[in-house]
Amino acid sequence: MQTPREIVTRCLSFNNPERLPRDLWLLSWTAEHFPITVDEIIQRFPNDFTGTDYLYKLSTRVKGDSYKIDYSTDV
Repeated sequence: MQTPREIVTRCLSFNNPERLPRDLWLLSWTAEHFPITVDEIIQRFPNDFTGTDYLYKLSTRVKGDSYKIDYSTDV
């Protein structure tokens, strides 16, 4: 069985991975409203990609709430 790293590397080099790499992107709303279902899906189909420990500094230009109907700036 291939590791997640091998699956991603083989896919990027067209070298016959055992399956396609997977990465489930969820909105926070989904995890808030369906936590048990989300946990079951993640347990059954874990992501092949990981995050990084690096965090960008908060921008002073961010204004408004991007999840509400109104004006917002995210840069």
